Amino acid sequence: MEKFDLAVRHELDGSKFNHSIRLGVRNEFANAAFRLHSMIPSKIGSLGLRFKNTYQNPELIINGHLEKMMQGACKVPSEKYDHYYVTDATDYLAKYPGKLFGTDLGSIDIQRGRDHGLAPYIAMVKFCSEGRINILTFDDLAPSLMPKKRAEILKKNYEAVEDIDLWVGMQMEHIFPGSEVGPTAVCIIAKQFYSAKFGDRFYFEHKDEAPSFTIAQRNSLKQCSLSRLLCDNSNITHVQKNVMLLPSFTNPEVLCEDIPQIDFTYWTQAP
Repeated sequence: MEKFDLAVRHELDGSKFNHSIRLGVRNEFANAAFRLHSMIPSKIGSLGLRFKNTYQNPELIINGHLEKMMQGACKVPSEKYDHYYVTDATDYLAKYPGKLFGTDLGSIDIQRGRDHGLAPYIAMVKFCSEGRINILTFDDLAPSLMPKKRAEILKKNYEAVEDIDLWVGMQMEHIFPGSEVGPTAVCIIAKQFYSAKFGDRFYFEHKDEAPSFTIAQRNSLKQCSLSRLLCDNSNITHVQKNVMLLPSFTNPEVLCEDIPQIDFTYWTQAP
């Protein structure tokens, strides 16, 4: 986060809106890099239910299990970012009750990228490395970008290295240090969020703009968290401080009443 200037800043240090950034959603982000489907686990939260048995079935919500599903999602670890999918996503996606099989999310992800005309994997590697990495053959993939075994899988399934789909190639890469994904996915995701942050005049940390918040208001907004949002919008009574991380000694479960809230008195105006 710090490397790409995406972390929330210190109390008195606001950020600046960049008028030169053309704000939009990159095609490679929406249809490849942020499709983290290999990280989907096979079970739903603390209920112990397989995903494949819940598609097209609203009974979990109707029967009042929403809170259990939400709390379970905070506690069940995701799968690793790689080229393996749980069968709930590859064989049984969107399976209707009574049917034997569903559809294949992996195939859909590949076809989606082709339908959108995404740049091939090697082109995005060159772009993200600012031209330093130029892949000409399958032998150029390993070991710098990915394990040799994964490069061999690509060589077996693609006629030419130029044909490697962006979504497929990214999932074969070594994990980028400090991240959950590979370097090409990190590059695309970071560039997208950088544009979303600095290309948005209304981003809450920006200063010296007409709609900018005061220092006190910005600091109050920084008290908000996903944990707080879950508490405020459901019947959950306790959750770990950082719901994006598994519960642990350093990330314990706490009562909702102990999670910081936004102080809206900073927005009140004197009569």
